[in-house]
Amino acid sequence: MSIDIENIRKRFGNAEVLSDINLKIASGEMIALLGPSGSGKTTLLRILAGLETETSGRIRFGKSDVTQLTAGERRVGFVFQNYALFRHMTVAENVAFGLTVKPRSERLPKAEIEKRVAELLAMVQLSDKAGHYPAQLSGGQQQRVALARVLAVEPEVLLLDEPFGALDAQVREELRQWIKRLHRELGFTGVFVTHDQEEAMQVADRVVVMHNGRIEQADKPAEIWEHPKTRFVIEFLSDVNRIPAMISNGRLHVGTIDLALDGGADGTPVVDPKSIPDGPADLLLRPKDARMRRLEAEEDSAAAQKAGLLPVVIRSAVPKGGAIQVEAEPEGWYENALNAYVLEDALPRLGRGYLMSFERAYLYRGVCRFMSANLAGRLSVSTAMSIHRQRLPNRQRRLSMKLRFSFDWYVFKDEVCPLKP
Repeated sequence: MSIDIENIRKRFGNAEVLSDINLKIASGEMIALLGPSGSGKTTLLRILAGLETETSGRIRFGKSDVTQLTAGERRVGFVFQNYALFRHMTVAENVAFGLTVKPRSERLPKAEIEKRVAELLAMVQLSDKAGHYPAQLSGGQQQRVALARVLAVEPEVLLLDEPFGALDAQVREELRQWIKRLHRELGFTGVFVTHDQEEAMQVADRVVVMHNGRIEQADKPAEIWEHPKTRFVIEFLSDVNRIPAMISNGRLHVGTIDLALDGGADGTPVVDPKSIPDGPADLLLRPKDARMRRLEAEEDSAAAQKAGLLPVVIRSAVPKGGAIQVEAEPEGWYENALNAYVLEDALPRLGRGYLMSFERAYLYRGVCRFMSANLAGRLSVSTAMSIHRQRLPNRQRRLSMKLRFSFDWYVFKDEVCPLKP
């Protein structure tokens, strides 16, 4: 069942919590509504369920306009964060509840209901818990019972409100994998709300990032991770390094680094750099884009700096997932520490003797982004440098790059940068 959300707005008094939401969800697609508290994601989910009324706009399920239909008429399954199980009923009775309260003319025979309950409990791997009560189950088991109860009535759309939020880390990981397999097997259309970026990226076919009642970006997980389209998405998805800079006469000054703002990848200016108003800007560097290596014994530190490899002091190094999170203190070119995720076979030694660069960077003034053409960097040298990728020994497993940040002069919707005439 496909879902078409058209121009949905929602106001509570004078506060607008959803602003012109437009989203098309394909049949069988699993969508994550991702965002911080207050972004509007739960309100949108409740509007889809018919539990909340939109101020304006329209909702279609397939070819049917369901905007005026009640929750019961929409045939939507809703899984709550707190499970909402009936504590006086057994697991089997909870799962069967939606089938037993149907009108007599629509109700299945008792034997058919028992058969379906048994099949669902087997599907959620709780056949041995059929006679147990919710209080006798773990949080993860209760969530699976809640999901089985919803699936029993064969909803056309499955909606989940922070389904794993109340669970510990290990159980959350197990349930993520489980629901992903279940979705693959059953092919239902699903929408779930989460503030957990890892959860959204792992489970969803497409992630919808929301902020202040608006959709910031709706893309496949890999696309959002690799190509964030707004400043909010960049900063929400990672512990970004935010470095204050200054634009002056078509040049960017970052600490002791002097950067030339020039043209596109082919060398042709997209706009005249001098048309950019002078003033402060923010250079955003994502930890995942960091590249780091040791300063070799025979290597001259000053020469490395001229090559765009910036000297840093490693203050801490902690394993995190498949990478190592490093806190690196710049030596002489910037005053605050930087966060970086690097691939290493072993924890790097703390102290001096390391060089760092960033494969990608973003330049912003407020919410206005300049990205991707030549922002060629140099450290007190007279010629601009070009990208240089160097393969390092396999034991180091990383790329080194001469300091060159690339930007396109591109303005997104709602991100208008005034240029000088």
